[in-house]
Amino acid sequence: MDKKHIEEIKKIDIPKEDLLASISKGIEKGRKENWRKRKYSFKTLGVVSATAASALLASGIIFTPVSNVLAAVPFIGSFYEQHNMQIAQELEESKLISEVNQVVVDQGIQVTLSSAYYDGNVIGTAFMVDGDAVSVQTIQNAGPEAGYTMEIFDGVEQEQWASSSTGLTEAENGFIVAIEFFNPDAALTKMDELPVTFTSIAGVQGEWEFAVPLQQISSEAILVKGVNTSEHDGYALTINSLSKGEATTLVSYDMTLPLGRETDEIRLTIFDDKGTLLGQSHADVLQHVNNKETIEKTMRKLFTSEISDTAKYLIIQPEISKGKSGSKLIKMDPIRVDLTNQ
Repeated sequence: MDKKHIEEIKKIDIPKEDLLASISKGIEKGRKENWRKRKYSFKTLGVVSATAASALLASGIIFTPVSNVLAAVPFIGSFYEQHNMQIAQELEESKLISEVNQVVVDQGIQVTLSSAYYDGNVIGTAFMVDGDAVSVQTIQNAGPEAGYTMEIFDGVEQEQWASSSTGLTEAENGFIVAIEFFNPDAALTKMDELPVTFTSIAGVQGEWEFAVPLQQISSEAILVKGVNTSEHDGYALTINSLSKGEATTLVSYDMTLPLGRETDEIRLTIFDDKGTLLGQSHADVLQHVNNKETIEKTMRKLFTSEISDTAKYLIIQPEISKGKSGSKLIKMDPIRVDLTNQ
């Protein structure tokens, strides 16, 4: 940490020793977390347009940490760990995953929707698949890589969401696939169900239609008091709100970039007073406006961690990432969010 950044941190009205200790713990934990994540085989999902999401969702080829699975599977703990399913682990421990038993049989293949949850903007589902036509060999030979194709909202392109999946994974009695959908709606309007249709499994064409029942886990709004903006050389970040779910945290913020710097971004790292780092997923662009001199974006970022009930405050550390490679990072002033006087 350079002298300039330390001087900037002094502007925040908190004990310097506590803050520096928290930052050091957070950065060190972040390094370890990034190393652990590289051990897994999934690909990280970024922001996807409606058209791109439609194509990727249909092919089932997006692989990121997913967050729900059948609670009765004997190896559920190892399955969570194997696929880095942090949200599901926390919800399962709190007994907040809803058990479902919707069964559809087509073309000799039985698919069972066995569980679902809805926390933050994340809808998690788990399906069991069984049939003579489904085997490791047929999945590998038929493609796509995930072993299935699917769609939501009857395949309407404009309504396809970004998603993540484990792909069909061999289990004790057939195969299991856990799929996580990211609701892009800015207001997160109440939904009672999500229509999901598998259109092929292990190369077999068919229709396996489900209405996933939804009961959104209640969240707590965290007020951002005092200084909520950080600025640096034409770049600006304003934190609007935080929403604390059971196993997720949503951060809504405005981002200002200089005109002509469309590929730049402001990255967020968040940790609490004990240095506990919030796991990151992805950010959605809710609104995008090009002005005469600046680019204005309203964003919502998903963090796949809950905020500890014992945390006194959060430190949001923004960093400017320049260019497509993002190799050059410039620290901005950190923002403190108090949790004790909510």
